[in-house]
Amino acid sequence: TCVAWQLLLSSILDPTERMNDSKFFLDSSVPQYTQQQNFSSAFLLRMINSISDPIFVKNRQHQLILFNDAFCNFIGHSREELIGRSDYDFFPKAEADVFREKDELVFTTGITDENEEFFTDAYGVAHFIQTKKCLFEDERGNYFLVGTIRDVTQQKRVEAELAEKASLAALHVEIN
Repeated sequence: TCVAWQLLLSSILDPTERMNDSKFFLDSSVPQYTQQQNFSSAFLLRMINSISDPIFVKNRQHQLILFNDAFCNFIGHSREELIGRSDYDFFPKAEADVFREKDELVFTTGITDENEEFFTDAYGVAHFIQTKKCLFEDERGNYFLVGTIRDVTQQKRVEAELAEKASLAALHVEIN
């Protein structure tokens, strides 16, 4: 949920903040000693990097400021190449325009956005992705966009193949 990401993000963006808010742990079966544990920023970054879906955070200037290893691998660029840069530095303008439009919608309305869109990685491979973006406001009033990406390219290919086979089957039935 966005609440969990907000707690995690505030802990990472402000290293003086330690996370010991039991609201972060939504499962009441987690032992009490774990709920009271303070986590370091390094631990939280390792946790984010253990997530297989690409995750990213942008500041209000639309610059990438935090992301996991899965994001780097999916985009096809190193952490050093990505940090502080915008979508226009890496993607075709038409794709970057869509990303910027959706980001701005989240920044201006505060409403979480879920979208399906095309994306071309650094190797020129086109992907069909689902993104989910939400707004995070830190304790100083700074706004950040937190996003996740799910690659659904294979799923879309299978759906298209099944639709084509269904069409051919229907055509075959009509002919006979």
